[in-house]
Amino acid sequence: MFAPLFTRPDIRWISRPYGNHDRLENQAATASAPILIDRSVDQLSDIDIFAAQIAAVDMVVTIDNSTAHLAGALAVSTWVVLPCAPDWRWLRAREDSPWYPTLRLFRQPQRGDLQRGDLQYVVQSVQSAL
Repeated sequence: MFAPLFTRPDIRWISRPYGNHDRLENQAATASAPILIDRSVDQLSDIDIFAAQIAAVDMVVTIDNSTAHLAGALAVSTWVVLPCAPDWRWLRAREDSPWYPTLRLFRQPQRGDLQRGDLQYVVQSVQSAL
């Protein structure tokens, strides 16, 4: 679903996945997505290494998860893809966060299925901003 973002040759993508690395690698290969998947760091068991990796990148593009919050706390430029009805912390009708000044929020415009066309709008917004 995020494959259109990976067409930029001037961007190096690094994944910080939770869970099944094999599945993510297969999905990336299917989409011809040039994503580096670092299996050596388990962000759930070593937050210090995970924080160091986040601090070392130019920007984080993520969904609402611990990566978004840690990147925001580290003041790393971060773009967060949100569903139409996000967690209360992201408030409503804002593109920024009062808690994390370096975050930019990309919102699903209306309730629907993020797995289909609604995600396309959000991905296109992120792609245009890049």
